[in-house]
Amino acid sequence: GATPFVSYTGDATPDEATFFLDPALLYNTTISSLLSDPSFVATQTYAQRHLDHNLALLLHEIPAVDILRVPTLFKDVTYPWPTLPDGHPPRLHAPVPGERQLKSLLPQAINRLVLGEGRKYLALRQWGPVVGGRDVFVEKVEEVYGAVGMGVVWVDDYMSHHVRGGEVHCGTNALREVGHRGWWEGGDDGRGYKVVGCT
Repeated sequence: GATPFVSYTGDATPDEATFFLDPALLYNTTISSLLSDPSFVATQTYAQRHLDHNLALLLHEIPAVDILRVPTLFKDVTYPWPTLPDGHPPRLHAPVPGERQLKSLLPQAINRLVLGEGRKYLALRQWGPVVGGRDVFVEKVEEVYGAVGMGVVWVDDYMSHHVRGGEVHCGTNALREVGHRGWWEGGDDGRGYKVVGCT
């Protein structure tokens, strides 16, 4: 009901790069007000339709994959794209007519970095609603990844990246061990993961 939707309490002082900082979302939005907003509901429906379509494509190509579902919400950031004063094309482009451009409403726990032997998951603190003393998004993400043996390490990127249009991948760089077996050889990667080979 009247529970604030966003639980972020850090310094939200805007600067020239905080393009997506929304003080109304931070300070004036409750769970009830969000759920009663037809535009918000339509945006979630639109996003889910595209997520379902893309997931169906992936499962068609890679049918033996397990899907872990974590909560995320979106906001519509479709707006007219101005011409840049230097004459260069914009980095991003307007959506196809009839489509929308969406951005995560809160930091997305799916935009993450897997650490070590795949047992630690560096995830973005989503700052969702706190009910009964627990952030409901944090609780669900920990439950989902805990079920597959992964511990979650939370990182706050709300002001450093999220409101600037990025997430944790924009702020991390990791060296990854690729293993000794070529991806084309197939088989088990030694950690119990199936490697699909080429024929």
